[in-house]
Amino acid sequence: MRNNTFNQFFLMAAILLVAILVVYSCKKDPETPTGGNKILIGATVSDTISYLFAKVSTQLNGTSGNQITQHGHCWSIESSPDIEDSHNSLGGISSPGKFTSDLSGLSDNTKYFVRPYVTFQGGTIYGIQKEIKTLKRGKPIANTGVASDITTSSAKIIGTATFDSGYAITKKGICWDTAANPTLLKSIGHSEEGAGIGSFISSVANLIENKKYYYCAYATNEKGTAYGVILSFQTGIFTLPAVTTSPYSNITTTSAICGGNVTNSGNGTVTARGVCWSTSPDPTTADSHTTNGNGTGVFVSNLAGLTANTLYYIRAFATNEAGTAYGNQLSFMTLQNPVLPTVTTTAITNITQSNATSGGNVTSDGGATVSTRGVCWSTSPNPTISNSYTTDGSGTGTFVSNITGLISNTLYYVRAYATNFVGTAYGNEVSFTTSLSCGSSFTINHVTGTVAPVTKTVTYGTVTDIPGETSKCWITSNLGADHQATSVDDATEASAGWYWQFNRKQGYKHDGTTRTPNITWISSISENSDWMTANDPCTLELGTGWRIPTKTEWINVDASSGWTDWSGPWNSGLKMHAGGYLTNTGGSLSGRGSSGSYWSNTQYGADLGCYLYFFSIFCDMNTMRKAYGFSARCVRDY
Repeated sequence: MRNNTFNQFFLMAAILLVAILVVYSCKKDPETPTGGNKILIGATVSDTISYLFAKVSTQLNGTSGNQITQHGHCWSIESSPDIEDSHNSLGGISSPGKFTSDLSGLSDNTKYFVRPYVTFQGGTIYGIQKEIKTLKRGKPIANTGVASDITTSSAKIIGTATFDSGYAITKKGICWDTAANPTLLKSIGHSEEGAGIGSFISSVANLIENKKYYYCAYATNEKGTAYGVILSFQTGIFTLPAVTTSPYSNITTTSAICGGNVTNSGNGTVTARGVCWSTSPDPTTADSHTTNGNGTGVFVSNLAGLTANTLYYIRAFATNEAGTAYGNQLSFMTLQNPVLPTVTTTAITNITQSNATSGGNVTSDGGATVSTRGVCWSTSPNPTISNSYTTDGSGTGTFVSNITGLISNTLYYVRAYATNFVGTAYGNEVSFTTSLSCGSSFTINHVTGTVAPVTKTVTYGTVTDIPGETSKCWITSNLGADHQATSVDDATEASAGWYWQFNRKQGYKHDGTTRTPNITWISSISENSDWMTANDPCTLELGTGWRIPTKTEWINVDASSGWTDWSGPWNSGLKMHAGGYLTNTGGSLSGRGSSGSYWSNTQYGADLGCYLYFFSIFCDMNTMRKAYGFSARCVRDY
């Protein structure tokens, strides 16, 4: 029985083997076209390789008229894949060309063998095998960029999530720390800049001044977080701001305008700025100061509460985290409380019989607007605007005044004036004498002083066309006389007038008994000088232009008129008489009614002066000691 069973098994095996051999012997290989019917399949290239996907292309170089019913690519992890393995079908094709296949359903990080295939009436043929390997999936790739715009507390950092490694990036950004190797779990801060692949810029804030920070880019997917290279930067250092002080303006008694310009914040934030001031140099914010906003740039400050007429020092300031910086120091003086203006009087010009020109210069308004200005005049000293005056504009500066309505040959006193709300100020006093209409009379108010010995009012007559000096104007009585003499031998004090020593301005009256002023007489004068204008009694008493005649003028008159005795001077238009003289030894009176002695302004050596001398039988120029007191007869150009 056991033998039968064995025999039956052996028989069945033999039958199966025969059947297999028969089937195999009946299988027919495809007929590969040859010669002119050859199908030419080119090399396969990989166009795209990803994690679970690939794209390949093959060039069909020739069909030789064969009818291709199907073509494509087949692939497997085993070598020599065929259409029994994974493949795609691109359909029939009638002409050569490139054909491309998408290989999907792949595994990551895996080697695949790929072959192109073509099916025609003779079967299926394959091209040359191509090896590819899919990408390995895992953590993404991140690149760290440079840090820029670094300040004391912030920076901007560039980063890039370059690859997602097959899994979607869910988060990317920058992480930073003061220690090396920062990560999301070990850092003092990180940014989050969204999902997906791409570049980004992170603004890093709240950093510490002058500190080194380490940073890197990161990207996260489901496989984990990847980091870029670690870089570093140093935060800035706070320095004092840079500020300049602007010029001051609009200064008053209690205020001024200034300001400044913050040109650099010193890597910090300018939280306060303004101007500080003091009456001592180098003011600080501990002194009076303004507050004019913050930040950099120009600002304007209004300084108030100042004291009049006071020197102030000012500096702009700016404050940041490093402290307070100050600009350049300036100084100014506040205006004084309004006072009277300051004005000077211009010299008199263009003098005529009734007019003259003067003016003034208002050099300071006293701290208040000058509303009126001009000149005032009078025949008495120290004229005011209660006397005659002009009105010549307002404000400071020079002005010209035309003085009109004057009396000829009259001494006038003039002062410029300027008025503000405090009052009226006057300039220096100047005086002048209007021109004479020669031939008429004029009145002088003599006042006791260093020239006139007594106070009195005298009216003087005038005459011109005197032979020898026809262009001159002369008075017809002695200086200081009450009136013209009544005769050549008139011995009265009223007709005699006053007496002067040579080049001395003090005049003397003598009533026959007493000399006035009765001061110590100068008994000797020795000086090498003609009669100076500053001492000329004619100029001082009658006004500008009047003077004592020169020696030449007396000679010309004497010679042209042919004077030989006292009748010549008396009978002339000058009506000169024997007024006498004062002696040099004590100033006593002599010769009144018997001789006439009239000074010229010309000396004859240090001790002697030239004078006109006459008596009953004599008239001529002579010299005499300067200490004698002689009469004065005044003349002026006409």
